[in-house]
Amino acid sequence: MSIKYEYPVKKQYRPHEIFFVIVLTSILSCFFLLSVKAKGDTKWITAEENQSATNTWLGFKKTVELTHIPRKVDTRIAADSKYWLWINDSLVVFEGGVKRGPNPEDTYFDSIDIAPYLRIGNNTIAVLLWHFGKQGFSHNPSGTAALFFEALSSDFSLVSDGSWSSFVHPAYYTPLGEIPNFRLPESNIGFDANKDPGKLFVE
Repeated sequence: MSIKYEYPVKKQYRPHEIFFVIVLTSILSCFFLLSVKAKGDTKWITAEENQSATNTWLGFKKTVELTHIPRKVDTRIAADSKYWLWINDSLVVFEGGVKRGPNPEDTYFDSIDIAPYLRIGNNTIAVLLWHFGKQGFSHNPSGTAALFFEALSSDFSLVSDGSWSSFVHPAYYTPLGEIPNFRLPESNIGFDANKDPGKLFVE
């Protein structure tokens, strides 16, 4: 039995139609590629000893006390370059963040609701951040290893500012050996468990 395939006729676009598509795409991209600007007193934060070197790992921590749990807490998180988020004893975000670019002035942010992970009493928010620190075909670095965290609701707010504790994570390092292809912004990762602060992240 023979099967006959039929293909749709390709439309020939006129120059003015192509121009319209390009303009529309540029406008829509403004809604998805965002400059992460604070709605309140949120600051980009880093560790005092941080030099934003290639393959830098940072730790951030904040404890907040709640008398009740908000119904919803819209949270925006951005990092250069990747991050892991813990709230209390839960890993909420695994390898969050999108590689930066193509606009060197802008950074993507993740939007999540953290209310389900909060509890009455003390809450520990911890972030592990991985800073690539170098250019790649799919990544345009900002030049600074930093975190932006903005959690807002009608009766609760938690933002990244000078009250967070932060440090350069001592356990991560760049091992010797063959380096990744130059197209990649990531580096090889070494981890010395003897230097891991452990429970410093989650209590």
